[in-house]
Amino acid sequence: MERTKQNGFVRSHRPKIVALIRLLDIVIIGLLLQLLLNHYTLDFSQFQVWWLLIAITMFEFFAELNLLYNAPRGVNLITESQRTGGAWLGVLVAFFR
Repeated sequence: MERTKQNGFVRSHRPKIVALIRLLDIVIIGLLLQLLLNHYTLDFSQFQVWWLLIAITMFEFFAELNLLYNAPRGVNLITESQRTGGAWLGVLVAFFR
């Protein structure tokens, strides 16, 4: 179900690109957790793995709510940043509520 420019629509991203972007987001979340643990000289234990899995799941949930991965290619950078910020805000509110 790809839209073409002939109909006045911009094609959305291919599923492989969306999967790569999702994987990149997961890696970024994991690296940020590792950096925080190194900064506070904590070990990466099973407890932190659970927090990592919860954070990834919540980010993916809020990213879907904000249509972060379904945006067409021509979307404005400010709009994309707001969607990403909204997903992170949802995670932070859920964690520190």
